[in-house]
Amino acid sequence: MKHHALTILLLTAALSLTGCGAGSDGYKDGTYRAEAMNYDDHGWKEYLVVTVKDGQITAVDFDAVNREDGRKKTEDEDYKQAYLNADLGTWPEDYTKKLEDSLIERQAAASVDTVAGATNSSTAFKKLAGALEEPMRKGKKDIVTVDTTSGK
Repeated sequence: MKHHALTILLLTAALSLTGCGAGSDGYKDGTYRAEAMNYDDHGWKEYLVVTVKDGQITAVDFDAVNREDGRKKTEDEDYKQAYLNADLGTWPEDYTKKLEDSLIERQAAASVDTVAGATNSSTAFKKLAGALEEPMRKGKKDIVTVDTTSGK
């Protein structure tokens, strides 16, 4: 009986340590940034900042800045109204949160679902996130520049 209890104790300890260190994806702790190479046709440049802690993606910031005045797309009320008026079912503040949450939950760009009504932004998000996966595995924190407009 003591042997059985010791085995269970050792297995429990081993399983509890599995979540520590480099994580299932082998990401190195730190903050990583990717940004679009160019502004899109509407004057926005997307960027993605990912924070890794204990080998897991724990925080994600996805947005776009405007070429003319540097404002963020998620804070632009006129842009939000354009989405709402077009009856797309989403708007920048909404779809960015969905994409961010999906990456945190799934831990891989390829597993993130496209948000209906925000196909282009979803595609850009997945390209940016995908481009960060190798640097996150290697711990390289240089800004990664990505052509988010090709191959849509």
